[in-house]
Amino acid sequence: MRRAILDDEADDARPAVSAEPRHAIAEAPAAAPRVTRAAHQPSYRPTRARGHKPGPGPWRIIAITVGALAVVALAVQCFVGIGSKPWVQFAPEVPADVAAGQVVTAYLQAIAQGDSPGALALTREQPTDVTWLDAEFLQEAVAAQPLTKISAVAAVGQGSDTRQLISAQYELGGTPITGWYFVDLVEGEWLLERATSTIDLSSVDPKQSGLRLNGRLVTQDKVTLFPGIYQLSLDNEWIAVSEDRIVVDAPSAGPGSFSSSPVLTEAGSKAVVAAVKKHLKTCLNAGSVSPPDCGFSLKVVHPEDPTRQVVMAEAKWTVTAGEEELTGLKPTLEVGHPLLTKNYVNVELQFAGVDTEDYQWAGEGVIRMVSANLAGEEVTVVFA
Repeated sequence: MRRAILDDEADDARPAVSAEPRHAIAEAPAAAPRVTRAAHQPSYRPTRARGHKPGPGPWRIIAITVGALAVVALAVQCFVGIGSKPWVQFAPEVPADVAAGQVVTAYLQAIAQGDSPGALALTREQPTDVTWLDAEFLQEAVAAQPLTKISAVAAVGQGSDTRQLISAQYELGGTPITGWYFVDLVEGEWLLERATSTIDLSSVDPKQSGLRLNGRLVTQDKVTLFPGIYQLSLDNEWIAVSEDRIVVDAPSAGPGSFSSSPVLTEAGSKAVVAAVKKHLKTCLNAGSVSPPDCGFSLKVVHPEDPTRQVVMAEAKWTVTAGEEELTGLKPTLEVGHPLLTKNYVNVELQFAGVDTEDYQWAGEGVIRMVSANLAGEEVTVVFA
C-alpha cells in the first residue's frame, strides 16, 4: 500500500514516501483509499530566513500612495492662492454660522493688510467701479487709519444653511465699529454679499472744488470704497468741507450718505466782501444808465422822437439806502453750488444824468441779490 506522509510541524519539511513495494497497491482493501495530497505534489510550508521582514503587500502600497498624493494636493492648495485670495478651508462639519464668520474675519484681515485683491475675492457681487480699490490706495488708507481688533459672530436667529448675518466688531483708527455683513453659500463656498460702499460726493462738486481723497484728486461725483476712514481736502483756499473725513463702517447696498458740505473759510469770506465792494464802486462809476452786472438800470426814451438814441453826457448812480448790507455782507454758499455765494439784500440807488441835448434825467434803482463766484483765481461778483 502506498501512502503520503505530511509533516506540517517542521519548517524545513520535505515530502516523505514509504518504501513499501508497488505491488502492495493491488493488495489494498476494496474501500476507497484516503489520500490527503497526491504523492507527486509535495506539501510544504513556506519558510523565511531569520531576521527577514516581509515587503508591503499590494494593498498597503496603494494606501501609502494615496496618502502621499493627498498630502501633496493639500500643500498645493495652501500655497497656490497666496497673494490673490485669503485661503479659508472649512471642514464639512463646521456649522454655517461659524464658516460665515470666518469669511468675514478673513475679509477684514485682508483689508487690514492692504490686500485689495484678496478682499474682493471673498465677495459675491463685484463692484463695477474699482478706481479707489487698488492696493496702493488701500495700503495708504490703513497706514493712516489702521483696522484692528477684529472679531465676528453670527447674529442669533438670523441665519440659515445658505445665508448668514454676521456681526463684526473692529476698530478703525482707534474708533470702535460694529459692521453687519450678509454671507451667502454659493456653489459650496461662503462669500460676502458685497465688499464695498459707494459714497455720493456731489454736494461738494468734486470737479469744480478740487476735492481730494487722502490726497488723491477726485474727478467723479461718486466713489466706491472699502471700509475705512478717508481724509478730505480741497485745493481751493476759499472753501473747506464741514466734515473733513469719510467713515465707511461696513459695505452697503446703496449710495452712502455724505453729511459734509462745503463752507467758506475766513479767507474766502474776506475775499468775497472785498470783491463786492470793488464791484459796487465799478457800478457807481461806470457812467452808464445800465452798467453791466450791476442789477440796476433805466430805460431812457427821447422825449421828441422815440426812434432817436439818447446819449448821456453825464450819468451818476448814488446809493441812498442799504449800503451797509454790502459792506458788511456775510456771504453764504449756495446750496448745490459749492463755489458760488448768494445773498439777498435791499440796496436803493438814485440816478442823475444829462444827455448830449441837455435833457436832464433822473430815476431810481435797487440791488436785491449779490452773487460771487470763487471758481477762478479771483472772486467775481454779479448784482441782480
